Amino acid sequence: MRGWSRNISAPFNKNLMQTIKINGEDFPFRFTYSCLKKYTKIAKGKDVLQESEVAFILGINKGFESSGSKRVINAKEFENLIDDDPKALKLLTDALTHDMEPFGDEEESAQAAEGKK
Repeated sequence: MRGWSRNISAPFNKNLMQTIKINGEDFPFRFTYSCLKKYTKIAKGKDVLQESEVAFILGINKGFESSGSKRVINAKEFENLIDDDPKALKLLTDALTHDMEPFGDEEESAQAAEGKK
């Protein structure tokens, strides 16, 4: 049975790993400073939806890395996952917002990652 859920069992902690269920499969999610740096380089010139996709893929791949998995997903795999479970976008947005909290304002954080502040 296809379903989705979000599991955050503790208040914000820098080591907290979130789990997002997409199309019945658990995906670890962790958007860190290193993700933010990559995001600012990759997302330049992309539209809002493409920017979000970049952030989600980086967060999932960092989650895999942090959990000890060698798995990575690419844009095509991500698209296929979301095509099958579009409600997961809301969960990913919530997870990203949660992980961005310690960085403060998103624009300010992006400028800091680019070395402008």
